[in-house]
Amino acid sequence: MTHDYKRHGTTTLFAALSVLDGTVIGRCMQRHRHSEFIRFLNAVERELPAGKLIHAVLDNYATHKHPKVLAWLSRHPRWIFHFTPTSASWLNAVENFFSKMTRQRIRRGVFRSIVDLQAAINAYLAEHNAHPKPFVWTQSANAILAKLDRVPVLSVCVRALAPQTRRHRLAIYSDAGSPSIAPTGGDAQAAYLERNKSRVTPRGGLSGRHNRAFGGE
Repeated sequence: MTHDYKRHGTTTLFAALSVLDGTVIGRCMQRHRHSEFIRFLNAVERELPAGKLIHAVLDNYATHKHPKVLAWLSRHPRWIFHFTPTSASWLNAVENFFSKMTRQRIRRGVFRSIVDLQAAINAYLAEHNAHPKPFVWTQSANAILAKLDRVPVLSVCVRALAPQTRRHRLAIYSDAGSPSIAPTGGDAQAAYLERNKSRVTPRGGLSGRHNRAFGGE
C-alpha cells in the first residue's frame, strides 16, 4: 500500500465455474449475504440447461447454509451442495479462477470507483469465456492424499517433554512421515548431527526439510 492509496469501495464477486469446460458464470454484487447468494443461484439456474443435475461445491461460509438458502434448495431438487472441509477451500476449483483473475487483472490495477472495478471484472469474465479452458489437476488424487498422510499432526506440547534450556532446546521436524524431536545447541546437537551425518549439509544443518530443525534464539 502506497502513501497515495485511496480506497474507493469493494464489490463481491459470485462465480460458478464449470469443471467440464471452464466457463464461468459471474455476478458482482454489493454484499455477500444470503439474499445476494440466492439471487446468484437464480441466475445460474436460468443459464444452465433444464433437466440436468447441478453439483455445487462451496465453502463453509454461513451464508451458504442460511435457512432461506436451504429452503431454496428444497424448491430446486436438481441442486446438490457439497461443502469443502474447514480451512480447505483451496480444494474448490473456482479458487484457481479467482487466483488467476487476481494476478492477471486485479492486482496492480487502478480503479477509481466500484463501477470501474466491476467493469474490469466483467470484461475479464467475457474474455475468459471467449476461450474457456478447464483446470486440470497435475497430480492424481492418490498422490495428493499420500502427501497429506505424510504431514505430521503434532498434538503434544514441547514444554511437557523436556525442560526448555538454552543448551538443550527441542525442535520438531518431520522424518519419513512421523514427528520427531531433535535437541538443539551444544553437545546434544553435535551428537545428533553425528548420528545423521548422511544428511548433513556443508553449513552444518540437515539437508532438505530437516535444515529447519535447528533454530536460534
